Formats: sequence, C-alpha cells, structure tokens
Amino acid sequence: MVRTWPISDRRCSFHQNLKTDCHLHDLRVFLRVTTAASLSEAGRALQLKPAAVSAVIKRLESRLGVRLLERHSRTCRPTPAGERFAQAAAQALQALQALQALQALQTLAEVPDDRWHHHPPGPGAGGPQTVVVRGPRR
Repeated sequence: MVRTWPISDRRCSFHQNLKTDCHLHDLRVFLRVTTAASLSEAGRALQLKPAAVSAVIKRLESRLGVRLLERHSRTCRPTPAGERFAQAAAQALQALQALQALQALQTLAEVPDDRWHHHPPGPGAGGPQTVVVRGPRR
C-alpha cells in the first residue's frame, strides 16, 4: 500500500487503491478533531460550528471510503484507519509548510541588497530585531 501526497493547487491526493482529493482545510479540521477529541471543541478552536466540522469529517470519510472517527455522545476518537490518516495528513501539512518557508526564503533571496533596511533592537537590547524590505524606489 503506497501513500503519496503530491502538493499542488491547494489539494493533495491520497492513494490507497483509489484516488481521491482532499482539501487542505479538511486535513487541518480533521487533525484538530483528533487532538481535541471533540467535534464541538475542534469547532470552537477553528471558529466553526460543530455541524460544519461534522460535515468535513463525513466528506473525508466518504471520499476515502473508510470510517475515520468513532463518535460517542460527547467525544470522538480516531479509528485505526483514522490514526494512519492523521499521521499522513500531519506529514503532508508539515511538508507543505516547509515548501512555503523555502519559497519565502527564495523570494527574499531575490530582493536586491539596496532594498534591505535593518532596525536594531530597542532600548535594553532585549527587544526583537526587525528586517524590513523596502518597496521599489519611485
């Protein structure tokens, strides 16, 4: 069984004998549910109604063809398939964040030296340093 997570156009693919598409938002919601162990708690953290969180989980389960959560009256927990999916989703989101960080660094590396401006720390030398990239000269 091979799982691949190519990241393009804000979607990722989960391959397990069938091909489906998952929105990154859905992955984030699912991961929040697994850490909160409650649909309503995850909804509060994400500023979503519990019904919206439940709809995301149902959509994922329908697309993947497996049950991801065992729901109880006030709590829920991932099924074995849900645990494996949570691990894969977390890895995919971490990979995406790493790619976004690399892209940001590459963009900064392309800024000409004369557009950088350094602000040293404030009084007491405990404050943060700031680097500002100036816009184009007019």
